[in-house]
Amino acid sequence: MNTVSKPAPPRNGTGLPPHHLAALRHALLEQHRAHREQLSRLETPGTAPGADRGDRALRALRRVARALAFMDMGIYGVCLSCGMDIPLDRLQAVPAARRCGPCQGRRSEARALPDTHSRCSTRR
Repeated sequence: MNTVSKPAPPRNGTGLPPHHLAALRHALLEQHRAHREQLSRLETPGTAPGADRGDRALRALRRVARALAFMDMGIYGVCLSCGMDIPLDRLQAVPAARRCGPCQGRRSEARALPDTHSRCSTRR
């Protein structure tokens, strides 16, 4: 028996239908525009200093830009931690999500733990 496997179709992350990808791209582009506007308002002379707000807006802008780049590369919607597809409902809630819910939860829990190693002493 001669079996020839066909090459896998290009992966678009979660295997989402084009209309879902288009809707998510639209949401990401809207977020990108909003964050750019927020940054420009914070940089306008005469506005109250907002370094913290500016840092948050810049980080958010970078997350959205990264999600758009992942979409262009065909890897949007793939969890960076486990490699599994991120569910559509999570992407609709957080279009720039880089991790599935369980992996993001584990990451958040790990970041919330105190850094006890810096206080350890190997000498007694």
